[in-house]
Amino acid sequence: MRLGPVQLLVVGFDRAGLGGRVLAELERLRGSDAVRVIDLLVVHKDADGVVRRLQDADLTADEAEGAGAVVAALIGL
Repeated sequence: MRLGPVQLLVVGFDRAGLGGRVLAELERLRGSDAVRVIDLLVVHKDADGVVRRLQDADLTADEAEGAGAVVAALIGL
């Protein structure tokens, strides 16, 4: 399996409501094969302090197993 080039993107929002539009644009890019998501984690903390998470990836189980080392190297582990 070939991965690359690989980029790490971290995005934060200081107000509610933007996340849905960002995820919709990401889905559009994925659908046009402009990007491939190796691993995606969205974390949301609401006003009551409840934390929710959404995780997604475009990799098969076999691809994900091999991608761990690539992602670890990218983030400096």
